Amino acid sequence: MDRYLADGLSEDDVDDWVQSATILRSNGDGLDIAVKDGRIVGVRGRAADRVNHGRLGPKDLFGWQANGSPDRLTTPLIRGDGTLVETDWDTATAAAALKESFACDGQSGSYTDIDHADVIALYGHNMAETQTVLWSRVLDRLAGPNPPAVVCVDLRETPVARAATVHLAPRPGTNVMLMTGLLHEIVRNGWIDRGYIEAHTVGFPELEKQLGDYPPGRAAEVCDVPLDDLLEAARVLGRAERLVSTVLQGFYQSHQATAAAVQVDNVHLIRGMLGRPGCGSCR
Repeated sequence: MDRYLADGLSEDDVDDWVQSATILRSNGDGLDIAVKDGRIVGVRGRAADRVNHGRLGPKDLFGWQANGSPDRLTTPLIRGDGTLVETDWDTATAAAALKESFACDGQSGSYTDIDHADVIALYGHNMAETQTVLWSRVLDRLAGPNPPAVVCVDLRETPVARAATVHLAPRPGTNVMLMTGLLHEIVRNGWIDRGYIEAHTVGFPELEKQLGDYPPGRAAEVCDVPLDDLLEAARVLGRAERLVSTVLQGFYQSHQATAAAVQVDNVHLIRGMLGRPGCGSCR
């Protein structure tokens, strides 16, 4: 069980341990907060927690130290005309795509789904460095029986990319084209759940029509990725029985961020990969 206390303190010095969960990276790692004289002085992982099993990443362990800093930001910033300016939370959050796809900014799956998925797709997400606890959970799956396939979409050759079944490194600014090419191939091969589409979605005919202009060959050329790799990624995604996808800054803080993240959600919507164990599109 991971833990960290302020220098010079032992557990005997702590007035109370308060149960909580970290919201860093939306992980929800279960932890206990050490309190002394009304202030946070440390944290420890909670071994019984079903999300992190007592593991804490660097941000979980040390992020609380910034709470009292006079330099801490309290208002979100966005870049305008080359400078950072204050904005409201609705303008800055990564939930826009979730609202557009599902009419709700909550996650469509649980990190417990990692334990059941047979395909895990990571879009713009170097989980090995940004979510070390969750990556440990993925590594547990990869080292165990019935390991999942991993699809990694990232410009860099990260530890995730090296562990992936297929790695796509698209040209910067082409995430929407990449996803459109993948969706085209999934629909063309009939790797879709028409019953789910008819019962739970709207707009599929329009999507199918738009996909017709963006075959994988065109997407591979624009994105500068090998066509065979793009087709393999489409096959893995299209034939998955239980698919979990995660989308992070490489997608939702990049060119056409909301549109790119919505296209990831569309993979789940047309394949019916929602609302059951091992399935979900998460941020």
